[in-house]
Amino acid sequence: MSLQQVSAQLNFKVWERSKICCYFRCLDSGDYFKMNLFFNAKTGGHYASQQGGIDFKSSGLLGECFLLDIVINEKGYPILKSARRLDDQGVL
Repeated sequence: MSLQQVSAQLNFKVWERSKICCYFRCLDSGDYFKMNLFFNAKTGGHYASQQGGIDFKSSGLLGECFLLDIVINEKGYPILKSARRLDDQGVL
């Protein structure tokens, strides 16, 4: 599995059955990508990364910037390992 660290802005999110589809824009390239976040009992029932932290079902996150640690699994799907909020200057 390969780890990628991406600075991205959350532009849109939508509920889709048992997951939240979060649409991000990469701050470096301007490319858009989607991350699916599932209910995670290990993080207290949050729709969050595997390490917990930010619950993406919360309101007020649209337009916010994050540093995302993404792992591509054996099947080629992205898995969100961690997410940390960046400030207005793109700093943790």
